[in-house]
Amino acid sequence: MVENSLQLTARLFKLLIALCAVLTTVPGMSGLAHATQITENSYEDIFPSIRGNNLVWQGRVDGDWEIFAYDIAAAGTPIQITHNTYDDISPQTDGSYVVWLGYSQSGGEIFLYDLSKGGAPVQITNDGKADSPPQIANGRIVWTSHTVSDSVKPGEIVLYHIAAGQATQLTNNALDDSAPRINDQTVMWVEANGTGKTVYIYDLTKPVGPTNPAPAPEGFVWTDSPQTDGNLTVLARRDGSDREIFVHNTTLNTYEQLTDNNGEDSYPRISGNNVAWVSGKGQASEIFLLALAQGGPIIDRVRPRACEPGETIRIIGHNFGESQGGGIVHISNRTFDAGSGRIKLWTDTRIKIRISKYKDDWFKGQDSRPRKIWVTVNGKDSNKKKIHVNK
Repeated sequence: MVENSLQLTARLFKLLIALCAVLTTVPGMSGLAHATQITENSYEDIFPSIRGNNLVWQGRVDGDWEIFAYDIAAAGTPIQITHNTYDDISPQTDGSYVVWLGYSQSGGEIFLYDLSKGGAPVQITNDGKADSPPQIANGRIVWTSHTVSDSVKPGEIVLYHIAAGQATQLTNNALDDSAPRINDQTVMWVEANGTGKTVYIYDLTKPVGPTNPAPAPEGFVWTDSPQTDGNLTVLARRDGSDREIFVHNTTLNTYEQLTDNNGEDSYPRISGNNVAWVSGKGQASEIFLLALAQGGPIIDRVRPRACEPGETIRIIGHNFGESQGGGIVHISNRTFDAGSGRIKLWTDTRIKIRISKYKDDWFKGQDSRPRKIWVTVNGKDSNKKKIHVNK
């Protein structure tokens, strides 16, 4: 079939976005790691969810949404989990199972897929109620269920234990309970009482009783997020005319840019050292994956940022190593190893390097535009900072 100009343009645009993202590098985590394009198709791919070595998302195939999965460790080909004529949306994974909302009926039903066993998806609900997209953690699923009669009734919170095959209704009242979240120990949701809202929590280690669930204590904050793992949080930020993916290290309070392309990057998710996101929009959208090989050098700051020729500057960060050994400092296109005579101090968190004087012809005849500075340790590059050398 001959493609019309719009189809050809869309395909070329998608290829351009893919090429830009594939060439994306990760500064600051452990060197120049490359993103992997997981999908390459002519339909829309959105809403990735990642846990451990399993990545899932939804793709719009033949007019409806279907669920897909990818085994990161196997690095094989994505598999299509659902094959039907209705929408399957909002997939979530705990690394062992995938859950989603499938509109096999008007209100939607909850479905489950075992990533280790494969086979056909299992339908968890079949009650004609209006269900919310489910959440999952450690083999337990939670969602909001609304009875539908002449109207949609207030929501109730339902917990399903996969191994036991048992559903437990955690709420039973006339108030609207919604927005459930779950981790390995706790279920949280919001109850609207007409005059305000109350956050409730349920302790998964205890049975349902008079004090479980209970209102959350004052100052309670739900910290679990698919965009955060440990001290790393991934986010999309505008960088000029488009959005790029960044990682925020809360320990160091540093931001590192993971993508640098002309496409729109969005919906980042992280698990361990794996980051997934969507690059592009509509039919030009694809799923990308990046492994953050942690443990490499990271520069927090450089002082002073504006210096004179011959001055000593301090590079402050971590993972530089207790001694220089084969470590290298880069300033623009110049490299300084242990034999350069420029390195005056090298510890795991601090490096001192003396900037060359004009007579050494390092900066002779050059202007004072910013120069990039970074460190290489054991073959791994740090993130890059900028300094100004005054004339």
